[in-house]
Amino acid sequence: MSDSSPPLDLDTLLQRLREAAGDHAEPVAGEGCAPVRARPWAPPGARAAAPALPWGLLARAGAWRPYLLTDPEEFVQLAYHRLLGREPDSGGAAHWAQRLSQHAPRFELLAELAVSPEALAMQPEGARGRLRLARLLLLATHQRRLRIDWLARGILRRTEHWLTRRAQRSALGLVWQGARIQAQAQQEALAALRDQWHGLEQRQAAHERGQQQLSSQHEALQQTLAQGQTDWRQGVAALHARLQALAASAAPAQARPAAEAQAMAGASASAASAAGSAEVDAFLAALEAAFRGPEQALREQLAQDYLPRMQALRDELGDGPCLDLGCGRGVWLQVLRAAGFADVRGVDLNAAAVAEARAGGLQAAHGDALAWLRGQADGSVLAVTAFHLMEHLPFALRLALVGECARVLRPGGLLILETPNPENIWVATHTFHHDPTHSQPLTPDSLAFLATYCGLAVEAVPRLHPYPAEAGLPGDTPVVRRLNHMTCGGQDFAVLARKPA
Repeated sequence: MSDSSPPLDLDTLLQRLREAAGDHAEPVAGEGCAPVRARPWAPPGARAAAPALPWGLLARAGAWRPYLLTDPEEFVQLAYHRLLGREPDSGGAAHWAQRLSQHAPRFELLAELAVSPEALAMQPEGARGRLRLARLLLLATHQRRLRIDWLARGILRRTEHWLTRRAQRSALGLVWQGARIQAQAQQEALAALRDQWHGLEQRQAAHERGQQQLSSQHEALQQTLAQGQTDWRQGVAALHARLQALAASAAPAQARPAAEAQAMAGASASAASAAGSAEVDAFLAALEAAFRGPEQALREQLAQDYLPRMQALRDELGDGPCLDLGCGRGVWLQVLRAAGFADVRGVDLNAAAVAEARAGGLQAAHGDALAWLRGQADGSVLAVTAFHLMEHLPFALRLALVGECARVLRPGGLLILETPNPENIWVATHTFHHDPTHSQPLTPDSLAFLATYCGLAVEAVPRLHPYPAEAGLPGDTPVVRRLNHMTCGGQDFAVLARKPA
């Protein structure tokens, strides 16, 4: 301002300042806030102890308060950003720092910057009232003729001091409100954690109850198994006693001459042997049909289990004779013949089963399997199979039979032995004994070792025909899985072994 400005008396100047201040009351909190960092103003000596406040809280306090709560350097940056839209240049920053060190009121410095040519070029049309206020402030602080510049600066310093304390109280109130909100959120989070902990406790209790139920079921199953074994032993003992009684009752009631007794005994034994053999054969054929299932189902099961391996063997080595030991009704021979194998033959001791196989147009011999094998040439056979035969034989005969199988197989030929699986408790203690001609159950390891001992290379030992899943115990714990494996696993197993090339 130049000294040629029209003179004003003190009362007129103060009245115009009050009117301009009334036209520009404080804006609503949150409007026109600049996105810069700020903290409460404090004297230079107390700067280190002044707590830092988040800019978001100060920005909500109003448009003018950030100017009062920042330090001198930040005040200069804020003023340039808001009024000029740029960073302060080095000369301007140094000039303003000097003015602030001389205790110039901040509102006076803001007024000088607001009426600068650069700021006027950026002001919108609706900013004329603010420009008038800025010019009045400059007019009051530069009235040296009336010597009121010191009075105006004193009023501005007192006003700034009062507004600064008010802004600090407001900012601290916002901080306290934010702390209350944060504490409430923490309480809600703690309540949620308590609910989660309660849910985990309930799940733990349910898990413990489930473990107790499984333990009870395990004990009940063990008791059932023990009772079954006891009943089986008692039944075997009762049958043995009955056989002894029948043998004792069959003795002659009175003595006869030796020659007559011997002749009659020989004739009776021959007739009983012939009649008994036919009756036993018919019984065993009926037993096989009853327990191994219908012929169509058995044919489909054998084709699913072994036919792909046999076809792969034929593709590798070419077609050749396929021998089935204990062929029974000839179900496996039918599968091979339907698959295009040219030479399929079988042998069985059961005359009734052999007759049924021959009636179907199959090559089935009635006789001893070992003697029949010994009549085959060395290395002449593509594959030898024996389904549920090994468990009927004593060990010496098993050893000799597998040795003959190894002899007649061509290099690369395949031996398939299927038998009940004693790893399944129900098989070992119950279903294995349906057939009265069974000798003893064989373990997978022992039968595989027998094939290896006879010079064959074991290819696989699959477990076959498990019980359906619904037959097992419910649950997926290690105990339940173990029990289901022991009671519902494969009912049969097979040893697939090849003759080395």
